Amino acid sequence: MIDARALRLLAATALCLLASCHVLGEKRAVRESREYGGLGMSWDFRSGKSEPVEEGPAYHVHGGYVLFDGDDEKLFGLDARASVDLEVGFSRFDLDPPLALEDEADVWRFAGGGRLEWDLEDLPLTPYLRGGFYVRSHTDEKLDVGAYDQDGRGIYAGVGCLWWYEENLAVGPFVTFTRDVNTNNLRETFLGLSVMIRAPRD
Repeated sequence: MIDARALRLLAATALCLLASCHVLGEKRAVRESREYGGLGMSWDFRSGKSEPVEEGPAYHVHGGYVLFDGDDEKLFGLDARASVDLEVGFSRFDLDPPLALEDEADVWRFAGGGRLEWDLEDLPLTPYLRGGFYVRSHTDEKLDVGAYDQDGRGIYAGVGCLWWYEENLAVGPFVTFTRDVNTNNLRETFLGLSVMIRAPRD
């Protein structure tokens, strides 16, 4: 079941953030920078084989390296950047019912793929697409039972946008979808906010 309070909180936070962008956002991204990193927080909406594992918050550390910069030449006719996309995520879920006296599950995710983004001409706004592959693992062997087992692997795809408050600092909402390719058939949807930092120019 979707936690309505979490959904309202995330929606209100995103609206307040985007409203403040009209006043505060005046910069463009540091296009000369190749490295970037950041932090994110989201709510994990789960479906599929996850009945005893409740929905909950997720925390993300992400980063990457720009492989192609549209300042030099066009990418498919667009002024875009293509990057390696890397992320480590963590969640602590409640178990209902508990299993073997365990009422929580700690789950880690490791993801890697690609990212494509564009800078808009008239706004300090960068929309982006991302996708790739992930591995998910829990830390307690007692959970290696049926639907409690959170180990898995699969594909992810997402979309988001960043508003640049400074040349190397941006904040924005995102949504990421995952789908297991093993027998677990677990699907997750992450809706949240992220902070992006690009390496300053020399």
